[in-house]
Amino acid sequence: MLAPFPAILLGLAVARISPRVWPRLVPAVAVAALAAGTVALAVRFEGMSTLDYGPIVDAVIPVNGCALSVHTQVLVQGDRFVSTVPGCTTMVDPYSTWLVFRDGPGGSLPVFTTTLHHTDYLVVTPYLNPFLNGQKEPLRAYVNANFHPHRRGNLTIYVRDGFRVA
Repeated sequence: MLAPFPAILLGLAVARISPRVWPRLVPAVAVAALAAGTVALAVRFEGMSTLDYGPIVDAVIPVNGCALSVHTQVLVQGDRFVSTVPGCTTMVDPYSTWLVFRDGPGGSLPVFTTTLHHTDYLVVTPYLNPFLNGQKEPLRAYVNANFHPHRRGNLTIYVRDGFRVA
């Protein structure tokens, strides 16, 4: 999905410029720029997709543990995405939830506060630190008061006080 839209935009730009400026050079430069961008994105996503968080998540979160992560693939890789624990949070996409509630009364803070009250394990990747900062700074205070961190590799898994580590 990342390639088609920039390609359409680039194609429209080339179509408008090419009759006026070097008719053969502009399309060649456009194709080269698109190819370079595609290769750069492929390299970046290949590096991200080859990270296997499964063993790290498995080592901390027990089977059927009530867990939450903004990057759901982290929990999916560890087979910890679904929990049948009564009262466990049903939030599966925190980022989209933030987008939906960010302009409401109190922003997304009330929704995330309720979610954390129903979560026993919170998985934070280096990319997720904004999840506990800025407008959501009160969430960090709640997490610090009720969870203890376990750092494994580049993940931080917060475990609710009184809950076991797998």
